[in-house]
Amino acid sequence: MLTLYRLWFRIGAWLWPAWAAKQAFTLFITPQARSQKPLPSIFQQAEALQLIESGDKCQGWRWNKGGSSKILILHGFSSSARNFAHLIEALCHEGAEVIAFDAPAHGDSEGKTIHSLRYRKLIQSIRATWGPIDGYIAHSFGGLSLSLALDEQPPRISDRVVLIAPATETRSALQQLQATLQLSTNIMKRIDVLIEQKSDHPTSWFSVNRVARTLSNPILWVHDRNDDITPYDDIMPTIQLKLTNIRFVTTAGLGHRRIYRDEQVCQEIIHFLVSKKQ
Repeated sequence: MLTLYRLWFRIGAWLWPAWAAKQAFTLFITPQARSQKPLPSIFQQAEALQLIESGDKCQGWRWNKGGSSKILILHGFSSSARNFAHLIEALCHEGAEVIAFDAPAHGDSEGKTIHSLRYRKLIQSIRATWGPIDGYIAHSFGGLSLSLALDEQPPRISDRVVLIAPATETRSALQQLQATLQLSTNIMKRIDVLIEQKSDHPTSWFSVNRVARTLSNPILWVHDRNDDITPYDDIMPTIQLKLTNIRFVTTAGLGHRRIYRDEQVCQEIIHFLVSKKQ
C-alpha cells in the first residue's frame, strides 16, 4: 500500500500538484488506526460526558467529581483516553477529579480527521463546560494542541502542565510525512500554503517551543532521547532558554509511547500534580 501511495503522489506531483498536496494534507490529519480495545475496568466507575465539536460527538469521562483538584488528560494522535487508565487510577487514589476525552476521529468519538486547531477547540470547550482545570497531562499531539489552547486562553498561574513527548514542532511531523510518502519539495511547499490558508498561521506557528516561552505556569516536560516520533532535538531551543518554570525530565530508551507508562515517570507526574511545591 505504501508503494502505491508513493507512486500515486509521484504522478500527482507531476500532473495535478495542487490536488496532490490537498490529498497529502488530508492523509496528514487522518488517523490511520482507531484505538477501540475494550475500556479498562476503571471506566466502569466513570460518569460519561459528551461534547459536540464541529458536528461530531466526542466521548468523555469524569472520575471522582468534586475531588481536591481537577486534572484533564489529553491523548496523542491515533491514541485514546483508555491508554491512560493507570494515570487515572493513580490520580483518583490521590483524591483528584479526573476528566479525559477521546478527541475527534479517535476512540469512541465521531469524526474522520483531526488537526491541532480542532483539538484546541475541544480543549477550550471542556474548560468552559467543566472547568476551571487545575492541571493537565498531555501526550504527543495532545501536547501541541494543549499548548495552542493555553496560548489563546492562558490558564490560571497556579495551574500545572505536564507535557509528555509533545509534538513540539509541526515542521518535524511534516518532514516525517514527506519521508514516508517520498513527497516532492513542490508538494511540501503547497502543503505549507494550505496550512496558512486554512489557519491564517504559518507552519512555524504550530510549535510548543513558541508557546512555552510565553507561559508562566509550572510545567513538567518529559521527553525521551530516543523518541522516533517527536524528536528530542526539537526541544533543545526551550531547554537552552533555561526557563525557571519548566522542569525537564529526560529518559533514555523509553521511546514515544512507553514513556507515559513507565512507573518512575508516572510517579514524577503524580507528585508534580498533587504536590504544593513546584
